[in-house]
Amino acid sequence: MRLRRLPRRVLLMAAADTAQLARLCACLGNPARLRIFLALARCSSARTPCVCDLVTALRLPQPVLSKHLAALRRAGAVTVERRGTRRLYRLAAAGPLRQLARMIDLADCCR
Repeated sequence: MRLRRLPRRVLLMAAADTAQLARLCACLGNPARLRIFLALARCSSARTPCVCDLVTALRLPQPVLSKHLAALRRAGAVTVERRGTRRLYRLAAAGPLRQLARMIDLADCCR
């Protein structure tokens, strides 16, 4: 059986993109961060959760959740929007992040 040859653009990834993906994968090695990442991936764009919503949904103490959200933000996985005293979190707009979230979610469903 002969494998199809992949287009060159698929094989080449910018060094900055691979570095960001490596940081993200290292960050998602923590189970709590992976749960947070998947929870944000499952949120619709119309419903952006704040920290208090995530505390309730994930049953994590607020200081612990904030620490993990800061790590995800440094890795470029999430963005934060401030509205008054609330901090609203969502996945970063990068396409590979959403694809990664879908792949992780799909792998979790197949177990």
